[in-house]
Amino acid sequence: MMRVAALVQAAWDPVSVEVDPVSGAIDRARAAAAASPGSLEAVELALTLGEAHVVGLDGPDVEALLRDCLALGAASVVAATDVYAVAEAMAADPFDLVLVPHRSGDHGASPVAGLLAGLLDLPQATAAESVAVEGREARVVSRLDRGVREELAVPLPAVVAVEPGIVRPRAASPAALIGARSAVVPRLPPAVRAPGPAFLDHRPPRPGPPRMPAPAGTLPAEARIAAVVGAATEARQRELVTGSADEVARRIVELLEAAGYLG
Repeated sequence: MMRVAALVQAAWDPVSVEVDPVSGAIDRARAAAAASPGSLEAVELALTLGEAHVVGLDGPDVEALLRDCLALGAASVVAATDVYAVAEAMAADPFDLVLVPHRSGDHGASPVAGLLAGLLDLPQATAAESVAVEGREARVVSRLDRGVREELAVPLPAVVAVEPGIVRPRAASPAALIGARSAVVPRLPPAVRAPGPAFLDHRPPRPGPPRMPAPAGTLPAEARIAAVVGAATEARQRELVTGSADEVARRIVELLEAAGYLG
């Protein structure tokens, strides 16, 4: 049986987050966590394709989400601090297919699939609206801009980012939900080689914009407008730069340095 990993994330339900009408502060007193778009669809697809193992990235109440995945039928669940910890664990114990939500909590495109595929050096497909496995190959239909669809043949193992609505997630039985409530959710150890921020250089801030004196009130309206928009001053110097890409880039840098924008 094919081993399939599904990554899930929990996010705050935007309907449950309120804003104080007087102070404008965000009130999270009644905020509720929910599965991010595409998370439960990834789990459902993993259950359909083979033996499902669910990994939850840290977020609000992610352990409750993982217990729900156990109730749905996942073979195992585990929580992780970040994608780097997931990549190290999957490099040591590889899967045939890794399913990741294509959308983040704000319904924008998530970088998790691309980052995980790069760390594992695996082929990837994003915005998947259909996934079918044929032998050691995944047939993926991806959604592109302007409604265009693209059919891909992705060799396994691979990382596929699925769109919300690719399948309808099943509902867990009440008995399964109650049984999973007491389950202990293990955690992956932090990544050994997780990259951290490195100080490279410090440069002085670019000069501020020049202060423009207000035109004299004794001038006529046309003259004041011309002074504000710069029509009354001398024409700016313009230069048409030609040559190769390297020559044009070099000249642009020279002009920026001469103007004081680069240190």
